Amino acid sequence: MDDAHEEMLQAIEVEIKRHVAANQGAADSAEGIRAWWLPPQLRAAPLEHVIAALERLARDGVVEKRAVGVGFVYAAARPGPTRH
Repeated sequence: MDDAHEEMLQAIEVEIKRHVAANQGAADSAEGIRAWWLPPQLRAAPLEHVIAALERLARDGVVEKRAVGVGFVYAAARPGPTRH
């Protein structure tokens, strides 16, 4: 993976994290996330980049991937139980 690709993925991840932090009930398809959650300068990003960023955020527990019909929706992850 080249540096420009990685920088774009990181920029997409930052914006998605920002969106779910401000909108805890947020959920949408990858297409909807690209169109509505990302700032204008990132809306032209290839859908594959958005999906790759979402998959990384799902792996890290920031978003949850849910099967809906024939596709997927990504939603803000629900906080887990607090450990003491």
